[in-house]
Amino acid sequence: FFFIYCGDMLYRKQEILVIVLYAVSIHGSVLSVQTLKTVASGGVAREIDFAPTMLVEDLRADVAALRNADAFQTAGCGQFGRQDNQLRVAEYADPIDRSRKDIGDPLAFQCLMERLDMARLELEEFTQKTLLEQYELHYVQYPPGGKFARHVDDFMDDLTPKQPSRRCVSWILYLTENDWNSDQDGGLLRIFDKNDHFIDIAPQSGSLVLFDSLAVEHEVTAVIRRHRTCLVGWFHTPCPNYSYY
Repeated sequence: FFFIYCGDMLYRKQEILVIVLYAVSIHGSVLSVQTLKTVASGGVAREIDFAPTMLVEDLRADVAALRNADAFQTAGCGQFGRQDNQLRVAEYADPIDRSRKDIGDPLAFQCLMERLDMARLELEEFTQKTLLEQYELHYVQYPPGGKFARHVDDFMDDLTPKQPSRRCVSWILYLTENDWNSDQDGGLLRIFDKNDHFIDIAPQSGSLVLFDSLAVEHEVTAVIRRHRTCLVGWFHTPCPNYSYY
């Protein structure tokens, strides 16, 4: 056996058997207070080493298995998946609704999901905003030449909703190789402010980036020489004026 301490759980593996065990966290939280404050104020926060190295390796193996099973397809843009090659060049796979449960390492993914759900609960408590248990997420790979032009993840007015919930907090967990070099590999996350100034965030393996889905304009710069792999997701909040009738 070997064990990976994954913040608030133990991740145990014996050959192909994976068991998720729960443990009491020493620090009691998965997000720093500064991250919570930054996201609540509409900024962009990054948690370095949110996922430990061995878990990231298992998740990359999960991605590879899904790709070998032809589970990836062309990625669209926005919550409804509109395809536009001028805006986005990438592929995605659904890690939850996989056609066969024996493909890849779904329990490694489950280990990560427990940690992400703790992050959701911490954000919900800090912001006093309801974040739904059901949320969107995809494995995403940008091939060489892949990109995602400047955009926001949601633009819905809460007063005139067209669906029962909207994206509230966006997050990206990077599953890139440890030797990713942004000068040679590209694939930066570029964040814009209201004055069109920007900062670049390198896709550091195991790090988690979080930001307000409505407020933050961003893009993925062109990927140069190898696939840029990540897990992207959105915590949703209910639209209070949505009518089911």
